[in-house]
Amino acid sequence: VRSRRQRQMCIRDRPKDAGFAHAISVLLYGLCCSLLFLWLRLMYIDKDQWLALFISMIFAAHPIHTEVVANIKSVDEILSLLFGLAALIFVLKTADSQNLIWLVPGLISFFLALVSKEGAMLLIPIIPIMLLSFRKVTFKSVFVQTVGFVLPLAAYLVLRFRAIGGIFGSEETPVLDNVLVSVNGLDRIVSAISIAFLYVVKLIYPATLSHDYSISQIEIVGLGAPTFWLGLLTVMSLAFLVWKWWKSQPILSFAILFFLITFSLYSNLFVLIGTHFGERLLFMPSIGLCIILGYLLWRQGRGKKEVFDPSSATLSLAFLGILIIMYTSKTMSRSAEWKDEMTLYTADVKSAPNSTRTHFRLGRAMNMKGIEVTDDREKVKWYNQAIAELEESVEIYSEFTDALGELGLAYQGLKRYDRAMVYNEKALKLNPNHYTTINNVGVVLFSQNKQEEAIPYFKRSLEINPNFRDPAGNLGSCYGTLQQYEEAIKWFKVAIEIDPNYAPNYYFIALSFQNLNNKAESDKWLALARQIDPRIGL
Repeated sequence: VRSRRQRQMCIRDRPKDAGFAHAISVLLYGLCCSLLFLWLRLMYIDKDQWLALFISMIFAAHPIHTEVVANIKSVDEILSLLFGLAALIFVLKTADSQNLIWLVPGLISFFLALVSKEGAMLLIPIIPIMLLSFRKVTFKSVFVQTVGFVLPLAAYLVLRFRAIGGIFGSEETPVLDNVLVSVNGLDRIVSAISIAFLYVVKLIYPATLSHDYSISQIEIVGLGAPTFWLGLLTVMSLAFLVWKWWKSQPILSFAILFFLITFSLYSNLFVLIGTHFGERLLFMPSIGLCIILGYLLWRQGRGKKEVFDPSSATLSLAFLGILIIMYTSKTMSRSAEWKDEMTLYTADVKSAPNSTRTHFRLGRAMNMKGIEVTDDREKVKWYNQAIAELEESVEIYSEFTDALGELGLAYQGLKRYDRAMVYNEKALKLNPNHYTTINNVGVVLFSQNKQEEAIPYFKRSLEINPNFRDPAGNLGSCYGTLQQYEEAIKWFKVAIEIDPNYAPNYYFIALSFQNLNNKAESDKWLALARQIDPRIGL
């Protein structure tokens, strides 16, 4: 009998060939950077290619993108920007050729960007700003192109409505994911502006990075918080600069507007989203900062010349080189921290020590180590370390059901069953349908030779989540221990239907048939088990 925890980080459920998936992410990121260069080169048609190159290099090296590339799940962010940039390129092609045929691949690209990630919808207001800033076009032409992109947006919204039952979905966002759901009115606005300032700081100075910023790494603040006033001042300053530079510095005003518009969806000012802070959410908005930095370096190096001349732009290139080296160094060190979950979570409890989830996930990873190792002393070491991290997680947020259930699992591993049940009961008091903890209660009872008492818990866990393999296999083990081998075989087969790649369930069926004196069936299932794991049963 084994128990598993609910898996929340996609790196926990990475595919077997994770290397291939990571290679695809890196390849797509490189393609994204290339399309960014092509878009900038086409948009700034009266400038030289050095400007587009500077901006693209800064974007490619920026450490804030590490999570998007390193986390397999975040390939949606890359694809969304990739197709979004393609759409913007086709918009410029349409404007330059005055041929609406270019708009067709643009609309298709935009739809693909939307189905990759809904944040691509914010590129619609970017289109008229881009055309009015860098092309001599009529308002009619701008209107036609912009309205055209409403069609794929409408199609996407219809699909989204059918898939989740609404535009925003019906599930409530828990406070653990977004602290802003706990407040309303002015407090929510003040805190959202404060968090927006933290986003800007993180984008400009990514000294410390973390995969999570949940309770209490970022908290609700009031009017007296310095970050609120700095955030308000930042927003007002950016708005003023857009107004001031609209005609004299179109590149800078466009960069600021690009950031403000693409970030607006994630600011929680207009609509609450599923999180209050995430580095991945800066992937598209970061283009705005990269344009500003690249333009300032390019402009300083160009001086009074018509085009940028590398031979006379030593200072500009030196600053660019320093910036790229600093960003690349941070990106490389951060990428190394994404090596595996233990490395990542160990680093992030230092970067985000007040986040309940960083401690929880490190504790969960340590629990998994305790399950995997065979040496008893090693097991005790890992379980005790897990308990320390999980207790820290619960101290930060006492109603964290997953952390309470994980604590129960750690004490279960130490065979301190009374202590395990204390935390299991606390978890189930908060969430009676927490199916992993319900399964763990059954495991504790099974471990105490109380198979008949354990069976209802395993059945309840499987009833809540029919795709949870462990309680089905645990039911098989219960009935096998009770020598009800036919019933055991039935439940092991259910477990195999849920997860056909887990060899022990095939092996347990083989043992059950062996106990029924059916050698042919026993040999058959043993052979199936060894197709998955050749060492099993040896």
